Amino acid sequence: MKKITVKICSGTTCFVMGGNYMSDAAEMIEEKYGDKVTVIGSPCLNKCSETHSKAPYAIIDDEVISEVTPEKLIMELEKRFESNE
Repeated sequence: MKKITVKICSGTTCFVMGGNYMSDAAEMIEEKYGDKVTVIGSPCLNKCSETHSKAPYAIIDDEVISEVTPEKLIMELEKRFESNE
């Protein structure tokens, strides 16, 4: 299985809309998945101006996750790992 890349937006809108909790998710992901997942913080993913739902945003590989929470992000990663077993 190839390494999964997670980008977490820490731009102002995402931060205010709940993204401030995403640093907890980054720590949980790194502890749980180790070198299977790379977590990258981004000053802005520029998704607010596109036709996506609501902030905060994260991107798993190429899939945009809107209204992301730590729990939602972990759940999305679990789905990917389960489908590749």
